[in-house]
Formats: sequence, structure tokens, C-alpha cells
Amino acid sequence: MGERSKAGGPFNQPVSGLSADDLDPWVYVPAHPVIRDGVELAGYELRELPDGNRVLPTFTSAGLLIEQLGTAQPWLKARIRAVIDLMGSDHVAVNPVIDPAGDRWDRERLEQFTQEFETERGGGKVE
Repeated sequence: MGERSKAGGPFNQPVSGLSADDLDPWVYVPAHPVIRDGVELAGYELRELPDGNRVLPTFTSAGLLIEQLGTAQPWLKARIRAVIDLMGSDHVAVNPVIDPAGDRWDRERLEQFTQEFETERGGGKVE
């Protein structure tokens, strides 16, 4: 495992000047499905820095994401270039250390979300 910065409180600072060419092409991102105008999309989960700025935590392995956000955290694997193009490098934190007291998904929240999402999707109750 590589070193991770604890600067900026619960997250490392966004990586200004980050280039997609500096990283592995794939990262793991906290996200969950959302429905907008009848279309299923990925809802990236931003986190707030102590200065009030919001960043998207990204991780270079699923293991690091789970270590920081827990086993119930929904996530997706995305190309880092697409994430940086979407968010801008000032809004992407790579392998951040996240405050353990921060917002987390747990099994109950995941089950509730799944039920609500399936109902909104029109699938009814999930077994």
C-alpha cells in the first residue's frame, strides 16, 4: 500500500495539476445509482473538505475504498481520465484518508436505499 496524505483534515487535499496520465487508468469511486428523467445514472458521492470545498474521493483499488468507506459503500470502477474531465482535478482526491466518524453507508442504509431505488425504478420490492 502506498502512503496517503492526511493533510486537510478528513481528506487529503485535491491534487491540483493532476494529470490522468499520472495514474492507473482505473479508479474506484463511491457512487450509487440515481434515476433522472427516467434514466439510470451514476450518482458520485462527494465529500466536504474542512474549507467547505467538495471533492470526489477516488481510490486506486477497491480494497482502499472499502478500507476507508466500509463494506456497505456502493462504488463503481471508472476511468480516471473521465473522472478528471467531469470533476476537474481540483475536485478529485486520490486515496484520501477519510474521518472514521464521517458519513458512512451501513447494511441498513444500503437495504433501505435498494428498496427505494427498486420502487422508483418500477421493480417493486427486492427479494
